[in-house]
Amino acid sequence: MLSYIIQLVFPLLPDTRLFRLKAFLLRLRGFHIGHNVRVVSSVKIKLKMLSVGDNTFIGHDTLIAGGDALVEIGRDVDIAPRCVLLTGSHEIGSSDHRAGAGNSQSIKIGDGTWIGGSTTILGGVQIGRGCVIGAGSLVRSDIDDDCLAAGVPARVIRELP
Repeated sequence: MLSYIIQLVFPLLPDTRLFRLKAFLLRLRGFHIGHNVRVVSSVKIKLKMLSVGDNTFIGHDTLIAGGDALVEIGRDVDIAPRCVLLTGSHEIGSSDHRAGAGNSQSIKIGDGTWIGGSTTILGGVQIGRGCVIGAGSLVRSDIDDDCLAAGVPARVIRELP
């Protein structure tokens, strides 16, 4: 019940103010939220397990959703607006109902990573530390540390210093 009330109150708060109050509310929901985490009020979080490291920013209209899998966002991460982190999916079912049994896989974003706007990250993905993911990308496989990746599907463009 408390989680439901928090989900109702959260979007009513000013978008880019009261970050400490928002972090407190997210902690009340049972999430691990580090120090100086800034989550914009329009962010929607629809899952059970979330960990966000210190000094991380999660931008406007971002959706973090799925099932029972953990979404782990490192410290000093910047997630631009309108990103989607989606842990849940389905097996391919019969022709009568193609969305078969549901499943959920975790997502991990390494420290210092920058996720460009309107990027989608699917379950089972690990993005290394110090990466840049170009805007509009679809990340469906792992990205090593210190890489610039972009595209649909995302691929490594180059290594970063």
